[in-house]
Amino acid sequence: MRRFCVTPLEGVSPITLGATRQASRREMGQAPKPFEKVPGSIVDAYYDSSFQVFFDDDETVEYIELSRSKNQIVELFGQSVFEQPGADLLESLPCDLAMTSDDGGYSYISQQYSLSLWRPLLPQIGGTEGHFFETIGVGIAGYFSAEVEAWSR
Repeated sequence: MRRFCVTPLEGVSPITLGATRQASRREMGQAPKPFEKVPGSIVDAYYDSSFQVFFDDDETVEYIELSRSKNQIVELFGQSVFEQPGADLLESLPCDLAMTSDDGGYSYISQQYSLSLWRPLLPQIGGTEGHFFETIGVGIAGYFSAEVEAWSR
């Protein structure tokens, strides 16, 4: 089973935020399956798209997103992100992350640490499925602030 460790503002082992596309591909040790996730942005996907690497205009890593997969364990501060209910995970995280939700609990973002968690359903709507997060993402410093600015233009 693959194991990945998410470190806010640094990356996801083995990829470091700020690395070039070429370096990130070398670190993964396998060919990616690139695809256009949003218009004009080619994302490198690995492991059936459960590990996705996003790049800025200079072709450097600006964001990494991992999805729930039965073939990998994803850890954040020693906690398994996808193996425990979202409420328990949020409670176990350091307070200074300041994870907040502005969509009623589907997603949580730490602006200060450019960290995100997302689930497609809420516990009261999705039963047991809604209790668990489906993705975690980590970005360069200011990633979510820059994203908000870009959308508002």
